[in-house]
Amino acid sequence: MLLLLAALAFTPLAAPQSGSEPSGCRSCKQRGVLDCARHDEELRALEPEVFCSEAAACPDCSGALSVDCLKCPGGPESAAMEARRAEVAAWLAASGKHAAEEALGRPVLRIEALHAHYAAEIETLKDGKKKVDGHLFLHRLARDGELAAKLLAEQYGIERERDYRAPMRLWFWQDAKAHAQLMREVLMSGSTGDFKLLGRKPLFSVCTSDDVFKDEYFRLLTLGTHHLVHMLQSNVWDEEWIGDQGGGWFDSGAAHWIEEKIYSRISHYCIEEAGQTPDWENGVWRAAVRIWLTKHDSAVLPALVKKQTGEMMPEEHALAWSFYDWITATQPQALAPLLRSLKKRTPTREALPEHLGLGVVEAEQTWRAWVKDTYPSREKRPKD
Repeated sequence: MLLLLAALAFTPLAAPQSGSEPSGCRSCKQRGVLDCARHDEELRALEPEVFCSEAAACPDCSGALSVDCLKCPGGPESAAMEARRAEVAAWLAASGKHAAEEALGRPVLRIEALHAHYAAEIETLKDGKKKVDGHLFLHRLARDGELAAKLLAEQYGIERERDYRAPMRLWFWQDAKAHAQLMREVLMSGSTGDFKLLGRKPLFSVCTSDDVFKDEYFRLLTLGTHHLVHMLQSNVWDEEWIGDQGGGWFDSGAAHWIEEKIYSRISHYCIEEAGQTPDWENGVWRAAVRIWLTKHDSAVLPALVKKQTGEMMPEEHALAWSFYDWITATQPQALAPLLRSLKKRTPTREALPEHLGLGVVEAEQTWRAWVKDTYPSREKRPKD
């Protein structure tokens, strides 16, 4: 009798019948797996969309985000868990050491999304009175970055594998010394400010704790998304950045348009003058642009369409955004041809008649009328 009881004690409680698939048990809700306790609900939603070095290093799940249920031999989600674990391990092995890891001599957080590769060393950022973990920040940025890429793809008819030449790279460093070291040794720059390389292999690097960004979560989140749009636009089709060759209004307008679409306000300007942190009309522009155009009835587009992105003043960025907004709303099919023409250094005065059927003067008149009919005279501003 004792031998029989001992044998029963080691018999699996939910062993499947011969020839049937494992069906889990009540403890795992018939999944065969349990959520890994080291990842909270938000991270479990964000992690599967990317590859993440921190998730890959999890001692319990190795990046699969789930673990075996110990009370049954498995279930319908067991195979997917093992497949994800193998996929993460293969990514980790293939990706090798990051350039920042080589320079700093230590691991850094890495997240790889479809359109962009991110790297960071951030403990926490400030979000009002709350703190946001650096790992979570980078995942949210990767999520918003993919949304930005999706919006651009819809506007321009982009197919990622066909039209982009390289993944975008965005780096965030909380320690000023680490940022400066990477600027010198990897990016070959003596600057200590943020760094942006556009065109063939786009890269953006920034110190999050500097006097401009001050470890502010929302400012850095929107910063990353804004610059990603510049990078994507510079890399698609022809590896040319239009912002310094006569297409500043389009380059700026697109970045602001995507930023406003995702965050409902605009926080970044790409102005070259050091030390400027403009915040024209608190980043809420529709009513402000309408009022500005009413007060300034002389033509603005002839001069605006010749400017580089970095030399435009805050109100000119707002006007470029609005002009891009008008094209998006009224002739969206013209966006991709316009960008292709500007990448070939076709002057805007020639590109607008070809793709909009309007010269610069006529386009301004039509845009101004649309703003008056479409934008509110007063606008409720989002809370900071």
